[in-house]
Amino acid sequence: MEETRQPANADIVPEKKAPGKIPQRFRRLCFLFLLPLLCLTVTVLVFHAVENSRGKRAWRVYEEEAVRKGEKLLVADFIPKLVPDEQNFAMAPLFLPLYKNPLKQDSEAYKKVTEITLSGGIWSGEEPRFMGSWRKGERIDLAAWQTYFRSDTFAVWMPLESTTPSLDVMKALNRFDDR
Repeated sequence: MEETRQPANADIVPEKKAPGKIPQRFRRLCFLFLLPLLCLTVTVLVFHAVENSRGKRAWRVYEEEAVRKGEKLLVADFIPKLVPDEQNFAMAPLFLPLYKNPLKQDSEAYKKVTEITLSGGIWSGEEPRFMGSWRKGERIDLAAWQTYFRSDTFAVWMPLESTTPSLDVMKALNRFDDR
């Protein structure tokens, strides 16, 4: 009988693995790294689910308590009711043409509205400087108002005793308190 000789490095030759079989080393890596990651993910998800349910329950309790006290919780509760057109200043005939074309600033309606002043047409020409301007940060000149109210036009309104400009202006404006 003839002996068949095996090569000297026969024990080094790798075995042929069956297809679809997962190597032992990869399974060990999955167990060491992926299993703790999976556990951490599940723990975080359970924590969020528990906290969400606790938060919903606490909100329901607060909402019921606030409704019992008469608190407003919805944004819709804070929106005022619509003003009827007959009570709405913006629906005055002067302003109605502006709603047809609000971007057209060269219209006759726009010119009429921009000509309106706080002075109400008492002064001719440019408004007096003592009106102040909230846009420019200028204060109202109360001494000039005091002088204005002491003029012949409004002398009836002003008391004879002289005090500070602010008190004199307030006394002059007291005439309008009952209106």
